[in-house]
Amino acid sequence: MFAAAYIKHKDESGSSFEYVIGLNDHDREWRVTYYPNTKMIHCSCRRFEMVGLICCHSVKVFDVLDVKLLPENYILKRWTREARTGVVHDLIGNEVEEDSKLQSTERYRRLCQVLIRLANEASIHQSTFTLVNETMSDLYKKVMEMRLAEKDQEYSDNVNTSSTVSSLMASRGFKKKIGAKGSKRLKSWVELQSKQRKTNHKVKVVGARGTLHVSCSVVPAPRACPENPAIPAPRPWPERTSDHLSFTELLLV
Repeated sequence: MFAAAYIKHKDESGSSFEYVIGLNDHDREWRVTYYPNTKMIHCSCRRFEMVGLICCHSVKVFDVLDVKLLPENYILKRWTREARTGVVHDLIGNEVEEDSKLQSTERYRRLCQVLIRLANEASIHQSTFTLVNETMSDLYKKVMEMRLAEKDQEYSDNVNTSSTVSSLMASRGFKKKIGAKGSKRLKSWVELQSKQRKTNHKVKVVGARGTLHVSCSVVPAPRACPENPAIPAPRPWPERTSDHLSFTELLLV
């Protein structure tokens, strides 16, 4: 875009240089201010302030002033290969931890580039192929030995950490909290009665035209809950003058 830009007006008399930039097939104008002492530049489009990339109007002014290298303060770190390096803080000010997978991926990418170039050059002749093949075999063995040593070191560090924590807990007298898991709940009288064997009752139908008369030879006596004496025993059966039960008494049996 800067090749299509041109300068309509310019004023280089003061401490700051003023330029009016236009583009081909565009009626709009942009004003660019350049400060020679600090080598700072500012454009009315404010693309650098909003996006972080310098605009074509500023590049046109740099080209007119014969500035061949873009100042470092206009090359933000976010657009470079080192964007993931260094310490990063969030809005609150806490340090953001780096992702180990991203670092591993970056190292893998760099190694692939080097090894691909090496394979292209070594595969041309048999002597270079043999040299690279033998060297890679030895290199692989060394890498595996280093990996095993690192794993052993990590395991020993974890063991030492766990032993230190256990010794601190024992010295401070930490006790295991005994919870209520596994404790038995006191059963109510109704639950206990449901498990007991019910007494057989003799029921016979006497009468006619849908009249129901029930006779019972044995009536269970009410008992209190043996596990929880606080639960009172149910009210005793009322004395009956006949051998027949009412419909209400039949439901309660």
